[in-house]
Amino acid sequence: MQDKISKLKELHKLVFKDGDNYIEFFFDKRFTPEYCWIHEEDGQPVGAVYAKSVPLRLGTKELTVPFVTGVATHPDYRGKKIASTLMKKALAYFQEKELPFSLLHPFNVDFYRKLDYEAINFASEIIIRYLPAAEVTCQEVTTASLPLLTTLYNNTTNKLFAAALRTSTHIEDIWQEHSKDGGTGYIIFKNGIPNGYILCGEGEVFESTCEDNSILFAVKEIDGYKFKELFGNQPYSMAAAGDIAALLTSIPLAEGAKGEWVFAIEGVNYSLQVISSPDGQSIATCNKTSSPPDFHITKRQLISVALGGGERYAEGISKLFLSLFPKYEIFIYDRF
Repeated sequence: MQDKISKLKELHKLVFKDGDNYIEFFFDKRFTPEYCWIHEEDGQPVGAVYAKSVPLRLGTKELTVPFVTGVATHPDYRGKKIASTLMKKALAYFQEKELPFSLLHPFNVDFYRKLDYEAINFASEIIIRYLPAAEVTCQEVTTASLPLLTTLYNNTTNKLFAAALRTSTHIEDIWQEHSKDGGTGYIIFKNGIPNGYILCGEGEVFESTCEDNSILFAVKEIDGYKFKELFGNQPYSMAAAGDIAALLTSIPLAEGAKGEWVFAIEGVNYSLQVISSPDGQSIATCNKTSSPPDFHITKRQLISVALGGGERYAEGISKLFLSLFPKYEIFIYDRF
């Protein structure tokens, strides 16, 4: 296995152009053999797909899902459908393990849509143009300030319906990954009070937990940087359905949703039954059925609406189906 990992490191460096420190971190902290799919030619890996587990909170529900972190193909072997074949193997594995869905940040939206991924959160790119503000100051992130980053992240995400969950250990790992990749970060203060933090590098702000991102314009250190601000209009994160029953029973339903519905999803019918528990919580069960369907939908339609897309994907979809799920976007950044 160690020899294979050494060869994967060579492929990683060739494709992603990462430095040795980051590559060592990746294979020490991020690499999981269970979540790695490899294509070999003459005993050499020429394609690989990597994933890791990410904890999420969707409303009151907490779950862990796979997040695809890298898709690598050797330049000499591109155009041979190696990446799409490996991604199909990964998706089949997620379904076999009854995982509800998988996430990724796309390098090419159309490529992943062909694999039944659909955008489930959006961002708008802005350019930071420095505008001085006396009440705004910043302090560079260090290892000693990581507990404050954890607090600031949770202060922001606790106000949102859905977000990636981060413990202090997650924050430490993210900072280690980010700094080994040459990045830096700043805690931003307004009138002396911590407002949020940013992670940045190479002319880009990778994430922000500030209460209002307009405060970034008062940070001279990031003048001219690009920033993809969440809750915008361009696809940022994408998801694909895994096991349909696991998906339908693990995600939040709209307040007051109660009853039984049958979904026809690409030739298979599923019965979703929702009842209320004594404490008012919704309890969902889902099974395959031969009953006639109430809705005919594709996997992409299901994942987009079930993970909060609502009216953004309303064309051609039953209003009743749309009404079963709350509208939201997941707060999750690329550096997770």
